[in-house]
Amino acid sequence: MWGTPDGERILQGAEAKLFREALGMTVDMVRDDPEGLWQFDAAPFDKLQPNQKLAVLAQVGTALLCKDQPMPRLTAVLEAAVGAVYEAVRLSVEMEIDQTPEGRESPSWRDLVLAACEERGIEDLLDAQSGDLDEWDVLISCLADGILWDEDWKDSESLMDVDPKAGRAVKEMLGIDEDYYVAVPPDPSTEEMASVWATLRRLTNGSS
Repeated sequence: MWGTPDGERILQGAEAKLFREALGMTVDMVRDDPEGLWQFDAAPFDKLQPNQKLAVLAQVGTALLCKDQPMPRLTAVLEAAVGAVYEAVRLSVEMEIDQTPEGRESPSWRDLVLAACEERGIEDLLDAQSGDLDEWDVLISCLADGILWDEDWKDSESLMDVDPKAGRAVKEMLGIDEDYYVAVPPDPSTEEMASVWATLRRLTNGSS
């Protein structure tokens, strides 16, 4: 379960299919970038080591895709990981737009986004062949907003750099937990990574 603006829920149907596909894409990007050079525009997630990123993705995927799972306490790292997955959706749509029609898979990433939007009741949808990336960004952001309360996780660097007293005042004003930005992410050992990989394979193969 995940605490969303619509209450505690897991993703289902077309929304779950899109997230699952994007989760697999994100895992591949992390796996193929052992130096951690790729940036998802999600600083709390981007700063992690590859094994930490994979462990966080397993935690987020389990909470959002699997039934009867305890709801995690939301932290900047966890919410940034969700942001990274939707950034992977955006990147996939962008790459798809640049491809020739013959090189596109079916269903396309744009088909997946549209199906998820229809399921969520989002209106003013695009044609599946539209190449307007700005408009696709709007739809993808709408889907992310159905999971994320806001973008507090993007403020991690600015709030961590201010005077502690001022930072606490800002967090209290915004209703942010004191340890939201400093919660320690998982740091799995080599042995523990076997379980992380097993979880990620299960999540991305759709057998949760």
